[in-house]
Amino acid sequence: MFYGVLPNYGSKSLHSYCLSFVYEQDPNAKAGDYMHWPQWGNNQSLMNSSIDRGALMPDDFHQDSYEQIMAILPRSIWEYKGAQGNILGASRIMFILS
Repeated sequence: MFYGVLPNYGSKSLHSYCLSFVYEQDPNAKAGDYMHWPQWGNNQSLMNSSIDRGALMPDDFHQDSYEQIMAILPRSIWEYKGAQGNILGASRIMFILS
């Protein structure tokens, strides 16, 4: 995933987030000085990393798809409770289908 990519903010932060998620189940656990990656359900924002910085952008272009999926799926599927009792909900479905 990172072979041949020059070391810059975007590649280093993504590398940090991915490894932190794999080992800690939280992309922010060992993110260091990189910006906090919020859970999608909190503010429905996507992270956009560039060469020298990271930014959040609104995820409003998925709204129609989200509403269609929620209308079709039984409530029990998207209210799956994770290990810590948090409702993962639609953010998990959106991640899988995007």
